[in-house]
Amino acid sequence: MRLSKWIMILLIISLLFHIKTGLDIVSMKKEISNLNLSINTVNNSVSNIVSSSIYQIEEALKKENSLVNEFKYEFIELKDKIALFQLSFKPRIYNKGEKIFFLLKIGSKEPELIPAKTADDINYTADIQLSVFDGANIDLVVESGDTKMTERLGSISPAVEKFAADIHAEPIGGSMKYIKDGAYLFFSNYEFGLFYESPDKKVTLNDINISIEVNGSVIDTIPMSRDQIGRYQYHAKLEDYKIPSVPGDNIILYAMVKDDNDFNYKCNLDAWTIKDNGDIKSAWDLFEFGRMVDIY
Repeated sequence: MRLSKWIMILLIISLLFHIKTGLDIVSMKKEISNLNLSINTVNNSVSNIVSSSIYQIEEALKKENSLVNEFKYEFIELKDKIALFQLSFKPRIYNKGEKIFFLLKIGSKEPELIPAKTADDINYTADIQLSVFDGANIDLVVESGDTKMTERLGSISPAVEKFAADIHAEPIGGSMKYIKDGAYLFFSNYEFGLFYESPDKKVTLNDINISIEVNGSVIDTIPMSRDQIGRYQYHAKLEDYKIPSVPGDNIILYAMVKDDNDFNYKCNLDAWTIKDNGDIKSAWDLFEFGRMVDIY
């Protein structure tokens, strides 16, 4: 049975209508998605503006209510691993009769209250001494009769970060094997290198030696010579060298360094454990906390 021409036309028109409706729905969904995205963007922008405004208001209120007009500290000198600093503080308002203190807090130590000195009731100072390995938090304490007010002033980082050399010591590589019949670890040719950078190029290294330790006891030390090889400023070579050892032994190599600021450095190089079958197993877990360089 053949459909009439008009029925065919109606079917085509209906099909085209449904196609257009489908396209319109897809377009509307896309527009709704874009609208939602725009709304979210506006919401985020408004939220950021509000948060920024609130932060600025809070900071302004903190400044308005602050006891501090200015605080700073100045490094004076380093001697015997003790750093001397001068703290200085200017109050926003000073009321006659108030007592000014700096509260020094170092790790788990008992906080120390240090009286501030002044000659004009405007500039207050105090000298403090810190181990180069200690950082400190500094608070202000103002006492007026029975009233005590405190405010955080700032913090001082450990001075060792400023004055110690940045040392990198590492194995360059080579050949070694365990001789089970002879009970020793044999290095036919194994090299180690060390390089460093110093603050302001003012630190000089000296007394650089590699310590060889078996089961916690140092059995030998080998000097590292100043010998520029690639990036390495100091170099040492184990050549036809034997370390007496038996299966189960732990062997650790590290460089011991001293500088002209009297800092000592222990620089981990390599560690091995001799297995029962004579295999050599890397044993970096033998180093304390896995630190590459320990400064003391």
